[in-house]
Amino acid sequence: MFTRPAPRPAQLEQTARSTLARFRAEHARRIGDPDFTALVEALERESATFRKLWSEHEVLTGQLGTKVIEHPELGTLRLRHMQSIPTEHPELRLTQFTPVDAATRAALASI
Repeated sequence: MFTRPAPRPAQLEQTARSTLARFRAEHARRIGDPDFTALVEALERESATFRKLWSEHEVLTGQLGTKVIEHPELGTLRLRHMQSIPTEHPELRLTQFTPVDAATRAALASI
């Protein structure tokens, strides 16, 4: 996501921002973890976008919103997504997607 050559679709820019904000929340839970430290250092070396967003210190613990996917066969899919963290297993994520509109529902039913 951060090392892909430009140009990137606008959707990917917002996804990168929110993904990094959630990554920062995970990083806070694992301060001192050498794997996290190495990953952050590598991304800082390779990606100007990562460096810029990382310096903003944005944190996001959950995820809720609408995702638009341009699928090569099904066309434009609009999905509402919600991500939750199971209390007893904070390292896991449960993500649910539901169609936003009738066209998306029909496209997904066709597969």
